[in-house]
Amino acid sequence: MPIYIYFGDNEFLMERAINQLRTQIISPDWESFNFNQYLPGVESILQAVSDIMTPPIGNGDRLVVLPNSNMLEPMDDQMLLQLEQILPAIPESNTLVLTRTKKPDSRLKSTKLLQKYAHIQEFPLIPPWKTDELVQQVKTAAAELGVNITPAAAKELAFALGNDTRLLYNELEKLATWSNLERVDVPQVKEVVEVTTQTAIALATAIKIEDTTQALQLLSGLRNRNEPMLKVVATLITLFRQWLWIKLLILDGETDNQIFAKYAEVGNPNRVYYLCQEVRSISLSRLQRIMGQLLELYVSLKTYSNFSTVQSQIVELCFP
Repeated sequence: MPIYIYFGDNEFLMERAINQLRTQIISPDWESFNFNQYLPGVESILQAVSDIMTPPIGNGDRLVVLPNSNMLEPMDDQMLLQLEQILPAIPESNTLVLTRTKKPDSRLKSTKLLQKYAHIQEFPLIPPWKTDELVQQVKTAAAELGVNITPAAAKELAFALGNDTRLLYNELEKLATWSNLERVDVPQVKEVVEVTTQTAIALATAIKIEDTTQALQLLSGLRNRNEPMLKVVATLITLFRQWLWIKLLILDGETDNQIFAKYAEVGNPNRVYYLCQEVRSISLSRLQRIMGQLLELYVSLKTYSNFSTVQSQIVELCFP
């Protein structure tokens, strides 16, 4: 009677895990009888309960999936009582999967009950600023798909694709076919994979660490993808404004992540730790100077759009 609770915002990896279960436990010849997936709702729960208590037909086992399940939300006492009776009685041949984006609320009676029987697994979407974790994700996915990839190529792929996990697996499968499973290095990645995340986030980081060459390469990549320069500069202003607020609060002795998140307008307070690390090596005066230059550049771009002007300003922004 396996029960799985999958949660997180990485929908691709969650779907992949469900499909792996589907392949493992269901006979292809009897899949239409033994695989059921329902939309959220009370009626879906009732139908799923009926299915999960029914032995599989023919060969293989049965799988019932409830995406964004209401079973992980508050429920009335009658439904909870039914659940208490049903969970221990689910046949060993049947598997129930419940999914949701947010972590189940451990205070709910329904969650406490399900936790007694369920395997719980998180599928988080790695934030784009956690580059080390993105590189590790590339290595893990490559190993899973049997792609022999060098550390440098893994870093290049992480930079090219960011946290788009679905695209990562697609590109790794393409690389595996292209290289016949030989060792994949940076030239193969650059030749096969189209860089899709030449983002303003990476550009801001390059400016912050005074890497002029990288900054100009990123700017050219953004231009080649027809990204509006006004939009790019607006994003840079947002990022450097966050860094400026974080630096100011650190120097002011602030330690409350909620305060950091409020003033820097960061939606997730857990990100504050990483932002604090990111501003350790840059001075307050340089952050203030960059903000002033970016605001001037934004105003000038509203008057006329000139890529060479942006290019020269990016070079100046990289100065210590």
